[in-house]
Amino acid sequence: MSPFTTSPVTTAVMEWINADVQRRRCWLERAEQSLSQADRSAAIASLAVSLCDEIKASVAQQVCPLVERSNIDAVSRLIA
Repeated sequence: MSPFTTSPVTTAVMEWINADVQRRRCWLERAEQSLSQADRSAAIASLAVSLCDEIKASVAQQVCPLVERSNIDAVSRLIA
């Protein structure tokens, strides 16, 4: 058994990335670019922020058609 465990959130994000071939390719390119331009810690932090923003936007696009336009900001705050 591995001493490391993967959080459910990390697993969900990886499944989201890998669910679409273009999305997976895009994030691999982003990771390579970030790692080539910054040290590892800065690259990981930058990618984490970008992933969070992208996932929030993706969820908002799926949820917002079901929500009145005036409540979109509230939905964004809930998933933040």
